[in-house]
Amino acid sequence: MMNFVHVSDTHLGASNFKLKKREDDFLDSFKQVVDYCIKEKPDFIIHSGDLFDKGKPGNKVLLFTVKQLIKLKEKGIPLLITPGSHDVSVDGTLLTILEKVGLLTNVSKPENYVKGKNHVLMKGEEAGGAVIYGLPGRRANIKEVYESIKPEPNDKFKIFMFHHITTNIKDTEFFADIPLSSLPKGMDYYAGGHWHEHESFSYQGKPVVYPGSTEYGDTRSMERHKPRGFIHYKNGEPEFIELNTRGVVVKRVDCNNLTPEEATSKCLDSLSKEGGDSLIVLKLKGVLSSGRRNMIDTSLIKKQAVSNDYLYCNVRLSGLKNPSEKKINTNSKGVNEIEQEHLRAKGYSEPEVKLARQLINLLGNDYTPSELPKALEKAGELIDN
Repeated sequence: MMNFVHVSDTHLGASNFKLKKREDDFLDSFKQVVDYCIKEKPDFIIHSGDLFDKGKPGNKVLLFTVKQLIKLKEKGIPLLITPGSHDVSVDGTLLTILEKVGLLTNVSKPENYVKGKNHVLMKGEEAGGAVIYGLPGRRANIKEVYESIKPEPNDKFKIFMFHHITTNIKDTEFFADIPLSSLPKGMDYYAGGHWHEHESFSYQGKPVVYPGSTEYGDTRSMERHKPRGFIHYKNGEPEFIELNTRGVVVKRVDCNNLTPEEATSKCLDSLSKEGGDSLIVLKLKGVLSSGRRNMIDTSLIKKQAVSNDYLYCNVRLSGLKNPSEKKINTNSKGVNEIEQEHLRAKGYSEPEVKLARQLINLLGNDYTPSELPKALEKAGELIDN
Protein backbone atom coordinates (compact mmCIF):
# COMPACT_ATOMS: atom_id res chain seq x y z
CA MET A 1 0.00 0.00 0.00
CA MET A 2 1.35 3.40 -1.00
CA ASN A 3 2.37 5.72 1.82
CA PHE A 4 3.79 9.09 0.77
CA VAL A 5 3.55 12.81 1.49
CA HIS A 6 2.82 15.34 -1.26
CA VAL A 7 3.79 18.97 -0.69
CA SER A 8 4.13 21.92 -3.03
CA ASP A 9 4.81 25.66 -3.30
CA THR A 10 6.73 26.06 -0.05
CA HIS A 11 8.42 29.22 -1.44
CA LEU A 12 11.26 29.20 1.07
CA GLY A 13 12.73 32.70 1.25
CA ALA A 14 9.45 34.50 0.55
CA SER A 15 8.64 37.46 2.77
CA ASN A 16 5.23 39.16 2.63
CA PHE A 17 5.32 42.91 3.12
CA LYS A 18 9.11 42.80 3.64
CA LEU A 19 8.64 41.50 7.18
CA LYS A 20 11.27 39.19 8.69
CA LYS A 21 8.58 37.40 10.68
CA ARG A 22 6.83 36.48 7.45
CA GLU A 23 10.02 34.97 6.04
CA ASP A 24 10.29 32.92 9.23
CA ASP A 25 6.65 31.83 8.80
CA PHE A 26 7.44 30.21 5.44
CA LEU A 27 10.42 28.41 6.96
CA ASP A 28 8.41 27.26 9.95
CA SER A 29 5.68 25.78 7.72
CA PHE A 30 8.27 23.69 5.87
CA LYS A 31 9.78 22.57 9.18
CA GLN A 32 6.32 21.43 10.28
CA VAL A 33 6.10 19.25 7.15
CA VAL A 34 9.54 17.75 7.83
CA ASP A 35 8.73 17.11 11.51
CA TYR A 36 5.45 15.45 10.52
CA CYS A 37 7.25 13.15 8.07
CA ILE A 38 9.88 12.18 10.64
CA LYS A 39 7.08 11.28 13.07
CA GLU A 40 4.74 9.50 10.60
CA LYS A 41 7.49 7.85 8.51
CA PRO A 42 6.07 7.93 4.94
CA ASP A 43 8.04 5.92 2.40
CA PHE A 44 8.91 9.07 0.45
CA ILE A 45 7.99 12.72 -0.12
CA ILE A 46 7.13 14.33 -3.45
CA HIS A 47 7.34 18.10 -3.99
CA SER A 48 5.62 19.46 -7.10
CA GLY A 49 7.60 22.66 -7.49
CA ASP A 50 8.63 26.02 -6.04
CA LEU A 51 10.66 24.74 -3.13
CA PHE A 52 12.28 28.17 -3.12
CA ASP A 53 10.79 31.59 -3.79
CA LYS A 54 13.84 32.63 -5.84
CA GLY A 55 16.23 30.73 -8.06
CA LYS A 56 19.11 31.93 -5.90
CA PRO A 57 17.94 32.04 -2.27
CA GLY A 58 19.94 33.78 0.44
CA ASN A 59 22.45 31.99 2.65
CA LYS A 60 20.09 31.85 5.63
CA VAL A 61 17.36 30.15 3.60
CA LEU A 62 19.80 27.79 1.93
CA LEU A 63 21.37 26.75 5.23
CA PHE A 64 17.92 26.17 6.76
CA THR A 65 16.85 24.05 3.77
CA VAL A 66 20.00 21.93 3.85
CA LYS A 67 19.52 21.24 7.58
CA GLN A 68 15.92 20.14 7.03
CA LEU A 69 16.82 17.89 4.09
CA ILE A 70 19.65 16.32 6.10
CA LYS A 71 17.11 15.44 8.80
CA LEU A 72 15.01 13.63 6.19
CA LYS A 73 18.01 11.83 4.74
CA GLU A 74 19.14 10.64 8.16
CA LYS A 75 15.69 9.09 8.67
CA GLY A 76 15.80 7.41 5.27
CA ILE A 77 12.93 9.44 3.78
CA PRO A 78 13.77 10.41 0.17
CA LEU A 79 12.52 13.67 -1.32
CA LEU A 80 11.66 13.73 -5.04
CA ILE A 81 10.92 17.03 -6.72
CA THR A 82 10.15 18.71 -10.01
CA PRO A 83 11.35 22.32 -10.36
CA GLY A 84 8.76 25.06 -10.24
CA SER A 85 8.96 28.38 -12.05
CA HIS A 86 10.51 30.02 -8.96
CA ASP A 87 13.21 27.35 -8.59
CA VAL A 88 14.93 28.28 -11.84
CA SER A 89 17.38 31.14 -12.39
CA VAL A 90 19.18 32.24 -15.57
CA ASP A 91 22.00 29.72 -15.06
CA GLY A 92 19.91 26.73 -13.98
CA THR A 93 18.46 25.53 -10.69
CA LEU A 94 19.90 25.05 -7.21
CA LEU A 95 18.03 21.74 -7.10
CA THR A 96 20.81 20.30 -9.29
CA ILE A 97 23.38 20.99 -6.57
CA LEU A 98 21.14 19.61 -3.83
CA GLU A 99 20.73 16.46 -5.90
CA LYS A 100 24.48 16.13 -6.44
CA VAL A 101 25.07 16.06 -2.69
CA GLY A 102 22.32 13.47 -2.22
CA LEU A 103 19.65 15.56 -0.49
CA LEU A 104 16.90 15.15 -3.08
CA THR A 105 16.11 13.70 -6.50
CA ASN A 106 15.10 15.94 -9.40
CA VAL A 107 12.75 13.76 -11.44
CA SER A 108 12.78 16.34 -14.26
CA LYS A 109 16.50 16.41 -14.97
CA PRO A 110 17.39 16.43 -18.69
CA GLU A 111 18.60 12.82 -18.80
CA ASN A 112 15.09 11.66 -17.86
CA TYR A 113 13.79 12.78 -21.27
CA VAL A 114 14.71 10.78 -24.33
CA LYS A 115 13.73 12.30 -27.66
CA GLY A 116 12.21 9.85 -30.12
CA LYS A 117 10.93 10.21 -33.65
CA ASN A 118 7.38 11.28 -32.79
CA HIS A 119 7.49 11.80 -29.05
CA VAL A 120 9.65 12.39 -25.99
CA LEU A 121 10.01 9.39 -23.68
CA MET A 122 9.74 10.47 -20.05
CA LYS A 123 11.69 8.25 -17.67
CA GLY A 124 10.78 8.03 -14.00
CA GLU A 125 12.55 7.70 -10.66
CA GLU A 126 11.68 4.84 -8.29
CA ALA A 127 10.87 5.21 -4.60
CA GLY A 128 8.82 3.17 -2.14
CA GLY A 129 7.48 0.83 -4.81
CA ALA A 130 6.33 3.69 -7.04
CA VAL A 131 7.67 5.32 -10.19
CA ILE A 132 7.58 9.12 -10.17
CA TYR A 133 7.56 11.15 -13.38
CA GLY A 134 7.56 14.91 -13.68
CA LEU A 135 7.55 18.04 -15.80
CA PRO A 136 9.10 21.29 -14.52
CA GLY A 137 7.21 24.56 -14.40
CA ARG A 138 7.65 26.38 -17.69
CA ARG A 139 5.52 28.70 -19.81
CA ALA A 140 6.91 28.39 -23.32
CA ASN A 141 5.24 25.86 -25.64
CA ILE A 142 3.41 24.14 -22.79
CA LYS A 143 0.70 22.62 -24.98
CA GLU A 144 3.28 21.14 -27.37
CA VAL A 145 5.34 19.75 -24.47
CA TYR A 146 2.39 17.91 -22.95
CA GLU A 147 1.35 16.57 -26.34
CA SER A 148 4.84 15.22 -27.02
CA ILE A 149 5.59 13.37 -23.76
CA LYS A 150 5.05 9.66 -23.34
CA PRO A 151 5.85 8.06 -19.96
CA GLU A 152 8.07 5.00 -19.92
CA PRO A 153 5.72 2.04 -19.31
CA ASN A 154 5.91 -0.06 -16.14
CA ASP A 155 3.62 -2.06 -13.84
CA LYS A 156 4.24 -0.10 -10.63
CA PHE A 157 2.20 2.64 -8.94
CA LYS A 158 2.73 5.65 -11.19
CA ILE A 159 2.87 9.29 -10.02
CA PHE A 160 3.03 12.27 -12.34
CA MET A 161 4.26 15.58 -10.88
CA PHE A 162 3.55 18.79 -12.77
CA HIS A 163 3.77 22.51 -12.01
CA HIS A 164 0.90 23.88 -14.08
CA ILE A 165 -2.69 24.90 -13.45
CA THR A 166 -5.47 22.98 -15.20
CA THR A 167 -8.32 24.96 -16.73
CA ASN A 168 -11.09 23.11 -14.85
CA ILE A 169 -10.19 24.80 -11.55
CA LYS A 170 -12.64 27.57 -10.67
CA ASP A 171 -11.44 31.20 -10.86
CA THR A 172 -8.24 30.36 -12.77
CA GLU A 173 -9.20 31.70 -16.22
CA PHE A 174 -6.34 34.21 -16.15
CA PHE A 175 -3.80 31.77 -14.68
CA ALA A 176 -4.60 28.34 -16.14
CA ASP A 177 -1.92 26.71 -18.29
CA ILE A 178 -3.34 23.46 -19.65
CA PRO A 179 -6.64 21.62 -20.07
CA LEU A 180 -7.08 18.64 -17.76
CA SER A 181 -7.06 16.37 -20.82
CA SER A 182 -3.41 17.31 -21.49
CA LEU A 183 -2.21 15.23 -18.53
CA PRO A 184 -0.63 11.93 -19.56
CA LYS A 185 -2.98 8.99 -19.26
CA GLY A 186 -2.43 5.87 -17.21
CA MET A 187 -1.15 7.41 -13.96
CA ASP A 188 -2.33 6.43 -10.48
CA TYR A 189 -1.80 9.83 -8.85
CA TYR A 190 -1.41 13.30 -10.39
CA ALA A 191 0.57 15.65 -8.13
CA GLY A 192 -0.14 19.26 -9.07
CA GLY A 193 1.70 22.41 -8.13
CA HIS A 194 1.65 26.15 -8.94
CA TRP A 195 -1.95 26.70 -7.78
CA HIS A 196 -1.77 27.92 -4.18
CA GLU A 197 -5.15 26.65 -2.99
CA HIS A 198 -5.95 23.06 -2.05
CA GLU A 199 -7.92 21.37 -4.83
CA SER A 200 -8.75 17.73 -5.51
CA PHE A 201 -10.64 16.12 -8.37
CA SER A 202 -10.31 13.08 -10.64
CA TYR A 203 -8.99 12.38 -14.11
CA GLN A 204 -9.82 9.04 -15.71
CA GLY A 205 -10.82 7.79 -12.28
CA LYS A 206 -7.53 8.75 -10.60
CA PRO A 207 -6.91 11.60 -8.12
CA VAL A 208 -5.51 14.92 -9.27
CA VAL A 209 -4.39 16.80 -6.17
CA TYR A 210 -3.07 20.30 -5.54
CA PRO A 211 -1.93 20.58 -1.91
CA GLY A 212 -1.77 24.36 -2.25
CA SER A 213 0.99 26.48 -0.77
CA THR A 214 2.19 25.95 2.78
CA GLU A 215 1.79 29.66 3.62
CA TYR A 216 -0.30 32.60 2.44
CA GLY A 217 1.67 34.11 -0.42
CA ASP A 218 -0.34 37.28 -1.01
CA THR A 219 -3.34 39.25 0.20
CA ARG A 220 -5.71 37.49 -2.22
CA SER A 221 -4.90 34.09 -0.71
CA MET A 222 -5.37 35.65 2.73
CA GLU A 223 -8.81 36.87 1.63
CA ARG A 224 -9.80 33.36 0.54
CA HIS A 225 -8.56 32.22 3.95
CA LYS A 226 -8.39 28.54 3.04
CA PRO A 227 -6.20 26.39 5.30
CA ARG A 228 -2.56 25.84 4.33
CA GLY A 229 -1.21 22.31 4.34
CA PHE A 230 -0.04 19.24 2.45
CA ILE A 231 -1.23 15.76 1.48
CA HIS A 232 -0.56 12.43 3.17
CA TYR A 233 -1.50 9.63 0.77
CA LYS A 234 -2.17 6.43 2.70
CA ASN A 235 -4.71 3.60 2.68
CA GLY A 236 -5.46 4.47 -0.93
CA GLU A 237 -6.71 7.99 -0.16
CA PRO A 238 -5.17 11.49 -0.16
CA GLU A 239 -5.66 13.16 3.25
CA PHE A 240 -5.19 16.91 3.68
CA ILE A 241 -3.01 17.76 6.69
CA GLU A 242 -3.52 21.32 7.92
CA LEU A 243 -0.50 23.34 9.06
CA ASN A 244 -0.41 25.69 12.01
CA THR A 245 0.15 29.04 10.29
CA ARG A 246 -0.07 32.64 11.47
CA GLY A 247 -3.60 33.88 12.09
CA VAL A 248 -5.35 35.83 9.37
CA VAL A 249 -8.36 38.10 9.96
CA VAL A 250 -10.47 39.26 7.00
CA LYS A 251 -13.06 41.99 7.58
CA ARG A 252 -15.48 43.58 5.14
CA VAL A 253 -16.01 47.29 5.80
CA ASP A 254 -19.12 48.81 4.22
CA CYS A 255 -18.22 52.38 3.23
CA ASN A 256 -21.24 53.09 1.08
CA ASN A 257 -22.25 56.80 1.11
CA LEU A 258 -19.37 57.68 3.44
CA THR A 259 -16.76 60.39 2.98
CA PRO A 260 -13.09 59.35 2.97
CA GLU A 261 -12.77 60.70 6.53
CA GLU A 262 -15.81 58.69 7.70
CA ALA A 263 -14.48 55.57 5.95
CA THR A 264 -11.15 56.02 7.71
CA SER A 265 -12.88 56.24 11.08
CA LYS A 266 -14.99 53.15 10.38
CA CYS A 267 -11.85 51.17 9.52
CA LEU A 268 -10.19 52.28 12.76
CA ASP A 269 -13.27 51.21 14.72
CA SER A 270 -13.21 47.77 13.05
CA LEU A 271 -9.79 46.96 14.50
CA SER A 272 -10.03 44.88 17.67
CA LYS A 273 -7.86 45.90 20.61
CA GLU A 274 -5.85 42.66 20.65
CA GLY A 275 -4.57 41.61 17.23
CA GLY A 276 -2.64 38.61 18.54
CA ASP A 277 0.24 39.21 16.13
CA SER A 278 -2.01 38.12 13.27
CA LEU A 279 -2.43 39.55 9.78
CA ILE A 280 -5.56 41.53 9.01
CA VAL A 281 -7.10 42.38 5.64
CA LEU A 282 -9.72 45.13 5.50
CA LYS A 283 -11.87 44.93 2.35
CA LEU A 284 -13.62 48.25 1.72
CA LYS A 285 -16.85 48.08 -0.27
CA GLY A 286 -19.47 50.49 -1.59
CA VAL A 287 -19.48 53.92 -3.28
CA LEU A 288 -18.13 57.00 -1.50
CA SER A 289 -20.49 59.98 -1.13
CA SER A 290 -17.69 62.41 -1.99
CA GLY A 291 -13.94 62.65 -2.52
CA ARG A 292 -11.80 59.81 -3.78
CA ARG A 293 -10.81 56.50 -2.25
CA ASN A 294 -7.11 57.43 -2.29
CA MET A 295 -8.02 60.12 0.27
CA ILE A 296 -8.66 57.41 2.87
CA ASP A 297 -5.85 57.53 5.43
CA THR A 298 -4.48 54.02 4.98
CA SER A 299 -1.24 54.95 6.75
CA LEU A 300 -3.16 55.86 9.90
CA ILE A 301 -5.18 52.62 9.70
CA LYS A 302 -2.04 50.49 9.35
CA LYS A 303 -0.31 52.34 12.19
CA GLN A 304 -3.29 51.79 14.48
CA ALA A 305 -3.42 48.10 13.53
CA VAL A 306 0.21 47.65 14.60
CA SER A 307 -0.56 49.48 17.84
CA ASN A 308 -3.39 46.99 18.39
CA ASP A 309 -0.87 44.12 18.16
CA TYR A 310 -1.51 43.07 14.55
CA LEU A 311 1.62 42.09 12.68
CA TYR A 312 0.43 43.81 9.50
CA CYS A 313 -2.70 45.40 8.07
CA ASN A 314 -3.58 45.41 4.38
CA VAL A 315 -6.29 47.88 3.33
CA ARG A 316 -7.97 46.72 0.12
CA LEU A 317 -9.53 49.62 -1.80
CA SER A 318 -10.25 47.82 -5.08
CA GLY A 319 -13.87 47.09 -4.11
CA LEU A 320 -14.57 50.72 -3.17
CA LYS A 321 -15.73 53.09 -5.89
CA ASN A 322 -15.40 56.84 -6.27
CA PRO A 323 -18.65 58.81 -6.81
CA SER A 324 -17.69 59.57 -10.43
CA GLU A 325 -16.96 55.97 -11.45
CA LYS A 326 -19.30 54.38 -13.95
CA LYS A 327 -19.82 50.74 -14.77
CA ILE A 328 -18.00 49.86 -17.96
CA ASN A 329 -20.04 48.16 -20.67
CA THR A 330 -17.84 45.43 -22.13
CA ASN A 331 -20.25 44.33 -24.87
CA SER A 332 -18.70 44.42 -28.34
CA LYS A 333 -15.50 46.00 -27.06
CA GLY A 334 -11.94 44.81 -27.43
CA VAL A 335 -9.56 44.24 -24.54
CA ASN A 336 -7.57 47.41 -25.29
CA GLU A 337 -10.68 49.59 -25.25
CA ILE A 338 -11.92 48.03 -21.99
CA GLU A 339 -8.54 48.58 -20.33
CA GLN A 340 -8.43 52.22 -21.42
CA GLU A 341 -11.97 52.90 -20.20
CA HIS A 342 -11.18 51.24 -16.88
CA LEU A 343 -8.08 53.39 -16.37
CA ARG A 344 -9.98 56.56 -17.25
CA ALA A 345 -12.75 55.60 -14.82
CA LYS A 346 -10.13 55.31 -12.09
CA GLY A 347 -9.20 58.95 -12.68
CA TYR A 348 -5.96 58.57 -14.62
CA SER A 349 -5.04 61.31 -17.11
CA GLU A 350 -4.72 60.61 -20.83
CA PRO A 351 -0.86 60.61 -20.72
CA GLU A 352 -1.02 58.15 -17.81
CA VAL A 353 -3.48 55.93 -19.69
CA LYS A 354 -1.20 55.97 -22.73
CA LEU A 355 1.84 55.04 -20.60
CA ALA A 356 -0.07 52.22 -18.92
CA ARG A 357 -1.10 50.78 -22.29
CA GLN A 358 2.51 50.89 -23.53
CA LEU A 359 3.72 49.07 -20.40
CA ILE A 360 0.97 46.45 -20.70
CA ASN A 361 1.85 45.79 -24.34
CA LEU A 362 5.58 45.66 -23.56
CA LEU A 363 5.50 43.42 -20.50
CA GLY A 364 2.57 41.23 -21.54
CA ASN A 365 4.88 38.94 -23.54
CA ASP A 366 6.99 35.88 -22.78
CA TYR A 367 10.71 36.71 -22.79
CA THR A 368 13.77 34.52 -22.74
CA PRO A 369 16.29 35.22 -19.92
CA SER A 370 18.46 37.17 -22.37
CA GLU A 371 15.53 39.25 -23.64
CA LEU A 372 14.03 40.14 -20.27
CA PRO A 373 16.67 42.72 -19.16
CA LYS A 374 16.16 44.68 -22.40
CA ALA A 375 12.38 44.66 -21.93
CA LEU A 376 12.73 45.93 -18.36
CA GLU A 377 15.17 48.61 -19.51
CA LYS A 378 12.66 49.74 -22.13
CA ALA A 379 9.93 49.84 -19.47
CA GLY A 380 12.16 52.03 -17.32
CA GLU A 381 12.73 54.39 -20.22
CA LEU A 382 8.97 54.72 -20.75
CA ILE A 383 8.43 55.58 -17.08
CA ASP A 384 11.31 58.09 -16.98
CA ASN A 385 9.97 59.85 -20.03
